[in-house]
Amino acid sequence: KLLTFHDKRLQKVVTCVGGTNGKQDLRNLSGFTPIVVATPGRLLDHLQNNGLAERMANLDSLILDEADQLLDMGFRPDIERILRLLEPSQTSRQTLLFSA
Repeated sequence: KLLTFHDKRLQKVVTCVGGTNGKQDLRNLSGFTPIVVATPGRLLDHLQNNGLAERMANLDSLILDEADQLLDMGFRPDIERILRLLEPSQTSRQTLLFSA
């Protein structure tokens, strides 16, 4: 419902998770994609192998939800790789870590 209050072009949300069709992810990510929700492994795959890192070069915000769980489950190396691939933009990216 929150998206209904925003400009139509900002209402596109793409979800990328492991176990789903990666090629469909790429089709969904084509064009202007203001919001991407992804698991660390699938995001890393798209950043390293599918040119998503270049497209996200001017990322305004990077949000890691359940950051403590990601670290507890051993995703620290993946998170570090993601952060290296998504260097902060020149206007400075905001990185937010959330935990329950």
